[in-house]
Amino acid sequence: PPVIAYSFTSDFGGDVAGGNPLAQMLLADLHNRLGNVPALPPAMRDHRQNQWLAYLHADVTASVDRAFQQWPPAGTTSTGGWLETNWHQSAPYNDLCPIDLASGNRSVAGCPSVAMAQILNYHEEINGTTFGDGDDYYHNYYGNRYWIDNDHGTYDFPSFPELNGYLNTLVDHYDNEVPLTNLDKAALTFACGVAATQVYHPAGSGTFGVGQAFDGYVKFACDTSELLDDGDAELYDRLSQNMKGAYPAHLAVVDPTWTSGHNVVVDGYNTGEYYHLNFGWGGSYNGWYLLPDEMPFGLTVIEGAIVDIMLGNREVPAVSTWGVIALMLLVMTAGTLVFTRRFDSGLTASARSPWLAGLLGQQ
Repeated sequence: PPVIAYSFTSDFGGDVAGGNPLAQMLLADLHNRLGNVPALPPAMRDHRQNQWLAYLHADVTASVDRAFQQWPPAGTTSTGGWLETNWHQSAPYNDLCPIDLASGNRSVAGCPSVAMAQILNYHEEINGTTFGDGDDYYHNYYGNRYWIDNDHGTYDFPSFPELNGYLNTLVDHYDNEVPLTNLDKAALTFACGVAATQVYHPAGSGTFGVGQAFDGYVKFACDTSELLDDGDAELYDRLSQNMKGAYPAHLAVVDPTWTSGHNVVVDGYNTGEYYHLNFGWGGSYNGWYLLPDEMPFGLTVIEGAIVDIMLGNREVPAVSTWGVIALMLLVMTAGTLVFTRRFDSGLTASARSPWLAGLLGQQ
């Protein structure tokens, strides 16, 4: 697409030669994107060509200097999204997860539970959830066969009475505005995994479908939650409305063959149709993405989105979402940088450049 990346807090710099590492990164990225064009869906290729045609045949002032809104507003949070956390799947978040008897290593936390735990922590609410015998389930994965929670001693994870005690402490910390301990974070993460009936292993933990994550929210009495799939006409409208209301959503994405996937938190939106994602990897890959075709690792298919989580639990922050865009446009063809221009709000810029005509066939 014409706009690849943007920032509200950092200047691109005028040097596009070897002394500008961001320019070199963008050039490499653009080279890879051009090579991937044949793999894009035809509808996406048509949409992008129309975007370029708009730049070629019309004044782009309306596209650049326009009313722009973002939720949350740029600079109002430390992460760029509503979440102020960057949790991940290793210690301390997996400290209560089962060990693998073959290797003796502790299982990673699992992306569904990390996404869910970050959302519940954002709301500082678990709705009085506890675990009992009705929550037992049989774990059978990678040669590890056991009951959760009956085999807690052998596999070194907490029994449900122990877990409930940890959760009570977590709630007390929320109620009294005490910073969470590592044990609090580990307990919430493991509780989310149990609620979603996750499987566990040091090489990878998780679920076999987003429906399990939805069941986890049901266990935590998130009664307003709703699971949507890619076929729901309201999917993106519901996601954007959740972001405007400061309600992060749970998104499950897979590759086109449905052989790999990941669960992330959607925690931001802007009127450029970009969504802010928290990948649950300690901050790595967090950022603004066009969904789903610009997702990394080929995870370009939406399996499902859980929206309206804890609806009514928060007030919309009283902050201005209006802003302006400052863009740096770089275009590359045949591996060579052929055009660069900075567009700032308030400037009139024309994209009627002859070289664009030859470039359009590659977009």
